[in-house]
Amino acid sequence: MEKEEIKALTETSARSKSNTRRIEKLEEVVDAIHGFAKNLAVMNANIEGMNNTLVNLVGRVTHIENREVDDIRKTKWELKRSIISTLVGIVIGGLVSYIVMIISSIN
Repeated sequence: MEKEEIKALTETSARSKSNTRRIEKLEEVVDAIHGFAKNLAVMNANIEGMNNTLVNLVGRVTHIENREVDDIRKTKWELKRSIISTLVGIVIGGLVSYIVMIISSIN
């Protein structure tokens, strides 16, 4: 072999070693990116599950709030009805007493 061929072979061998090191480094980066993508997929699945749970909880809370509002409305209506019934009873009782008093004073 001639000197030029030996020199070209040596340079080619050196470039080959350099390229091999660069490829190994790139493989490490690709593996890291792949791991990151897997973690991202897991996080996405967890977020979807949390979103479904949140939607379910919002629906349940809305139902509870609406039920409480309905209960308050019913209680207010029952309280008003009780007060009105009591007042009407007092008025009727007073009228009956007054009528009885008038009738007893006539006799």
